[in-house]
Amino acid sequence: MPVVGEGFNVAVTGSTHDEYGIRFTADALVHRKLVERLNNKIKNYSEDISDFEGYNIEDCQIGIVSYGCTSRAIYEAVEKAEAKGIKTGYIRLKTIWPFPDKLIRKLAEKADKIIVPELNLGQISYEVERVANGLAKVIPLNKIGGGELITPEELLAKILKGAEKND
Repeated sequence: MPVVGEGFNVAVTGSTHDEYGIRFTADALVHRKLVERLNNKIKNYSEDISDFEGYNIEDCQIGIVSYGCTSRAIYEAVEKAEAKGIKTGYIRLKTIWPFPDKLIRKLAEKADKIIVPELNLGQISYEVERVANGLAKVIPLNKIGGGELITPEELLAKILKGAEKND
């Protein structure tokens, strides 16, 4: 892909169009109507748009909500946790918007705790916390910088700690 401004003209615009496809750049009402219509369309079909992989979300003590490359650690960590007798389930989000509120709420109703591994400062854990709304304790597992991934061992340690009754 060319760098913007070097060699090719690349149109970058925030303009929108009306219901006839005619482009407007200055009519705020037309822009607002279009953005609201598109946003509502996405909200109304969020369950159809959202994509995920789930495991044991109906019967788990500890739940995990992951996405992206952090998901690689869940498979081994869950296998080892279950070998230790800890009922563990996960939701691996393949899309993060629209956020799958109903799915996360379903997990929160079953799990005591939900671990959210992320390679950032916890943006998705805030969304999980919002949706869980106190039904389950949300435990972030954050790692930042250096290109270092969350390992299955780190996730397993968090699962084991979360499974302790006094936590």
